[in-house]
Parts: sequence; C-alpha cells; structure tokens
Amino acid sequence: MTAATCAYAAACLPAAACGRAAAEPMRQQVGAIVRDPLFRSIASCTAFVLFGVYGVTAWIPTYLQTEFRFTSAAAGGVAALINVGLAVASPAAGALSDRLGVRGPVIVVGVAALALACVGLAAIHSAPAVALCAVVAGVGIALTLPILTTLTTDAFGVGRAGVAISLNLAIGQLASTISGVLLGGLLDATHSFPLMWTVGAAVVAAGLVPAVNLRAGERAATIC
Repeated sequence: MTAATCAYAAACLPAAACGRAAAEPMRQQVGAIVRDPLFRSIASCTAFVLFGVYGVTAWIPTYLQTEFRFTSAAAGGVAALINVGLAVASPAAGALSDRLGVRGPVIVVGVAALALACVGLAAIHSAPAVALCAVVAGVGIALTLPILTTLTTDAFGVGRAGVAISLNLAIGQLASTISGVLLGGLLDATHSFPLMWTVGAAVVAAGLVPAVNLRAGERAATIC
C-alpha cells in the first residue's frame, strides 16, 4: 500500500516550485529555532501529546485482551476506532483552526481530549467505555499533531519549516519511546492498568501548559 501511494504521488502530485537554498548554515538555523520560545512550546506540547498517544494506542489491545478476554481481532478492531476518530475529526480540526486564524486554542482542546481519554480508561472499567475513549483519543490526535505541524510552518516559514518540523518530530519520537519503556515497566511492576492510564493522563495534562503558551507565542510572532 505504501509503494502504491508513492507511485500515485509521483504520478499525480504537481511539481514543487523551484526554491532557493537556505542562506543560513544548518548550525545557525538549528540554533535559532531551538532558542525560539514558540518552538520550545511547540516541541514540549508535541512531546507530551505523543507520550499520551503511544500510551493509549499501544496498550488498548493488551488491556482488552487481559481484562475483557477479547480476541486479538476484536481488540485490534476497538483500537482501530482511534484512527476512525482521527480520520473524521482531522478535516474539521484544520478548518476550525483556519477559521479562527489561530492554532493555539484548537491544540489546547486536543490536549484536553487526550487527557480525558486517559482519565476515562483509568476510571471506567468497561469495554464500551474503552471504545468511546479510543474515539475521543483519535479526536484529540486530530486536534493536536496536524495542527502543531501547521503552526510550525506558520511560525518559521518555508525557509526554516523543514528543520523545525524535523526537530519537533525527533523530540516527539523520543517522548513516545520513553512512554513505551516507562508505562510498560510500570505495568510489569504493578499489574495495574488504571495506574498506568492515570500516569499517562497526568503527563498529557502537563502538556496543557505549553499548549496555553502557544497562544501567547502566536500573538508575539504575529506582532513581529
């Protein structure tokens, strides 16, 4: 499927306009981006969000099989509801952020939705509740990760967006790796899914701080 997508993209997507090479050396570009307060808020928010995303998506099948004796296929089907929520909500999330003219408030709502999904998993021991939380998590992803990437492009422009987005994704992937190790170790040590979801909810909720700071950063960038 990936190979078919690449072939379709090569054949059908319009060619990009020829651009100029960046005038700044790579080291100078990276240094300027990392020192930017708005980038630090974006990267922090991405790290907290991806911690929660992997904390939810990676463990829902295990949770359903262990606690509710779901088959592998049924557990995978429920976990796939995350992607359903993501697919349905993504166009609306992008349209909303465009209509508002700012990205920060949409991202705040998305982080809150992810935290709510983790809280629901911790508090309600029910298979239907797991399915609902999976959908809410998908909506939260739609309201955060694509919008954070869009905000990065808005803030740094074409000349620096590639470097900024790559740095942001690298930081996010590091957070997702930490999520797997930390939550997996916690589950092995305590055998408590509610405790694991609670830790995940706390970490994601901490992402509300940089998410709120994004609004101020957007305002400052607009003024500049």
